[in-house]
Parts: sequence; structure tokens; C-alpha cells
Amino acid sequence: MSSASTVVVTVGGDLGSPGGLYQFNPPEVSAPSGTTIEFRFNVDPWGHSVRESSFDAPCTPLQGGEDSGGAQPVPTGALTFPTWNFTVTNDQTPLWFFCQENRPISHCTAGMVFAVNANSGSQTFLAFQEAAVALGSPSPSSPLSSTPTSSATDASGTPTQSIAVQPLGEKHLSAAVIAGLVVAALVVLLLCAAALFVHRRRRMARDNAPRPYASGAGSESALLEVADDPRVKTRPDPLVLYEKGTRSEGGASSSTQDIIAMAEEMGLLRGQVQRLALNRQGPGDSEVEDRPPEYGTT
Repeated sequence: MSSASTVVVTVGGDLGSPGGLYQFNPPEVSAPSGTTIEFRFNVDPWGHSVRESSFDAPCTPLQGGEDSGGAQPVPTGALTFPTWNFTVTNDQTPLWFFCQENRPISHCTAGMVFAVNANSGSQTFLAFQEAAVALGSPSPSSPLSSTPTSSATDASGTPTQSIAVQPLGEKHLSAAVIAGLVVAALVVLLLCAAALFVHRRRRMARDNAPRPYASGAGSESALLEVADDPRVKTRPDPLVLYEKGTRSEGGASSSTQDIIAMAEEMGLLRGQVQRLALNRQGPGDSEVEDRPPEYGTT
């Protein structure tokens, strides 16, 4: 290669290409003194950069080293691409470079490094790249690292998602999550209070509900149904018949027997009919409570 040659290096890859988004292509070159290295920045909305570092500190800028001047964003659909050049002055000294950008993740620890004239001994490009990637790996003392571990981009190279893993013991709930938990707790408390209120109202309604007569199997509504029956209403009240002395010697009057027979036909007991008759007494009819015990029997 002549001393006046130019080597073009693309800064940043394409989605799906070998090496991924975070790479120099080619990742290393051998260039004699006087060679111009032209870095051409690829499409990336956040941009890439080129900084010189050292083999021992691959992701740390070398003081006084080469610098492309910060990120070079390139929008999708661009027709021209920014470039930056530098010239090799000593081909006996290896040169090490990296991308200093950290959006959406650290480009350097993702393996985006570059070498010029790396030697064939221990300081190879692969060793340099492995050292850079190791800076983003979990440390032995911590099972998780706070360094982002993966990202996703669309076909144009626009980052759409990044995933960062927090160290154990450093998880924090956002204000929105805390507010949601508080609202959920209040809703649960309100539902419990409403359920308790409904239960108490139903219990009170059940306790205050009319109870059937204890003297028989029929209910109060059944007895009132008998009292409202036209056949019963058109018959003389058995108590009135008794007070007027119409009760026969052998037992209840025929009118009383008819009423009891009708009650029996409706599935009621004689004692329930007697209780219905007592309930129909007026305030001044208390004197009939001492009726003979044989009243209402055949």
C-alpha cells in the first residue's frame, strides 16, 4: 500500500448486518505511515464518534489523542454522510479507537472499537475488543449490573427500546406505580365497606320481617287470605254467635262449623282460624278472651 493511499472505514453498522449496529467496518486495518484513514459515519439518529484510547483502557479517551469532535447524528434517508480523517504518522505504533457515545447503550462496551496496526502478539484487536466488552459485563461481586444489556432498533436504525438491568437491592417504584397501589387499596376498602353495609341492611330487614304464627304451620298472609275470602266475610263471626247465645248444646253452631270446614279445605288448622278471630277483635272486645275452651271444636 502506498503512503498516499486512503482507507475508508464506516462508523456504525446496519440492522441485521454482521457485527450489528455498533461496529467499525472494517474493525481493524494495517496502514503504513502517511495513510489517511477516512471515517464515514453511517445512519444513526443519535450519532457515533471516534476517540483514541489505549489497549489497557479501551473505553477511556487517551489524553491528547485523536478525536472526531463528538457525535455525528445522521438521519434516516440521508444522501450525504459526514466524514472525519486522520493520517497515520508512525506505522510501528498500534493505535486504538472507540465510539464514545452512550445512547441508547454504551457503544464501546457493545464492542464498537477499532485498531490500526495492531500487532500479532498479545495486543491483538480481538483482545482489545474483549477488554472493552468486559467493561459492560456483570462484575464477579454482583450478580447483576446496572449497564444496559440489550436494545432494539427499527429498519432505519432508530432505537426503539433499551433494556437496562438494575443491581439487586436498588429497585425503586415510580410515583405512578405508588399512586396506582394507593388507589387500588382505597377501592378494595370501599368495596368491603359497601358489602358490609348491604349485609347489615339485609340482616336488619330479615330480623324485622313479620313472623308466622307459632300456633300452626300457616303464615300470617295465609290467614289474612282466609279472612278476606268472600265465603268467610258473608258468614256471621263465630264469636258474635257465641255472645248471642246461638251456640248449640252439642258444640259449635252450624255457622261456626261451616267456617272451620272452609278453613280446613284451604289447608289451615282450627287453631290458626281461632288466632285469626282473636286478631280481628276491636279494642273493646277484650271481654271475649275468656271464652270457653271448647269453642271452635267439633
